[in-house]
Amino acid sequence: MKILLFTVTFLALAVVTTLLFINIDGTVIVDVAGRSLQLPLVMVIGGILLTYLLLYFLFRAFSLLKRVPGALGRKRKRGQFKKSRASLKRGLLEMVVGNWSKAERSLSSSAEKSDLPLLNYLSAARVAQQQGKIEQRDTYLTKAMEVDPEASLAVGLTQAELMFNHGQYDEEMATLNQLNQDHPGNALVQKYLAKNLHARQDWQELSEVLPALEKNKSVNAAEIKSFNTDTYCSLLKQHADQDDREAFDAVWKGVPKRVRQYPAVVKCYIKQLIKFDDAKTAGPFIRKYLKSNWDEDVVALYSELNIGDHKVGLAQAEKWLKEHPESPGLLAMAGFLNAKAELWGRARSLLEQSLAIKPRAQSYKLLGDVLSSMDEKEAAMESYNTGLKLAVAETS
Repeated sequence: MKILLFTVTFLALAVVTTLLFINIDGTVIVDVAGRSLQLPLVMVIGGILLTYLLLYFLFRAFSLLKRVPGALGRKRKRGQFKKSRASLKRGLLEMVVGNWSKAERSLSSSAEKSDLPLLNYLSAARVAQQQGKIEQRDTYLTKAMEVDPEASLAVGLTQAELMFNHGQYDEEMATLNQLNQDHPGNALVQKYLAKNLHARQDWQELSEVLPALEKNKSVNAAEIKSFNTDTYCSLLKQHADQDDREAFDAVWKGVPKRVRQYPAVVKCYIKQLIKFDDAKTAGPFIRKYLKSNWDEDVVALYSELNIGDHKVGLAQAEKWLKEHPESPGLLAMAGFLNAKAELWGRARSLLEQSLAIKPRAQSYKLLGDVLSSMDEKEAAMESYNTGLKLAVAETS
């Protein structure tokens, strides 16, 4: 644009000058220091064009010379970036295959001249931790923050993750609290908070975080189920161990309805009710749950209730057997209840049916007890031995 403007201006001046001095006979009169020179028009035009070409090339040369230092600098910087990117790539590849020291050298040595220094330092922090170099890890994280202050969330999350993996739960919590203050509601911050509270077994605090965690979908369904199960089971067991029935009931009341249907939570709740010796609550709860969720383990827990009147338990077992005659757990449970009522023949029959469907060490042990009570010592010993072998095989 500048060259075009220069050209137009120069030619316009040349034309005006020529028209002012042109003579009728085709010559140009030029007055120089009081002396008049008469020159052919062709010579004057040629001189003007020659002057223009000379000025044009001088101007171009000057412009090129001005750009040389910048061009050389950019070329040098491109070379540095290319070299640093190659080093970054090499470092990341070494990190993937577990060559920690080589990875750290490649990543840290090229960081200052890299066009992606943040990636260099964050990756270097990871490989430093893999080598147990915690102070060096923190140094890299500090440098990452310095080169890109706007990436505070990314740096903070990386720091929190590395601290968690190293078991620095208190330090990680301090970092997460700051991140939560600076970036409220961030899904990944909430997820890391939940993982930290879970690791520290701070169940009460975790129970307060779970609703927001589930709402913002920061964890998948399997993770949220695991968090809910561990949190509420632990709280229920904690208050049962402390014999604090009021707190126990308050926890159960606060368990979300959907979570109350988790088999693990149901079993945990029943076990704690048994610990409180509360068959009046546990019995109806088990019966209601099994109507829509048949579970062998829950059936087995029914036999642990202190019902008092064996007839009530036996009647319920027989009712279930009509609906689930092939349930090995129910057959074993019914056999156990019949044994408690000293109905040895019925107990033996039910336990043998259970073992025919699914051999279990505990069922063999119960059958041995029944046979022993029936004074069939040899058969009882054989049942005990079979159950012991099965128990060893199950644990090996």
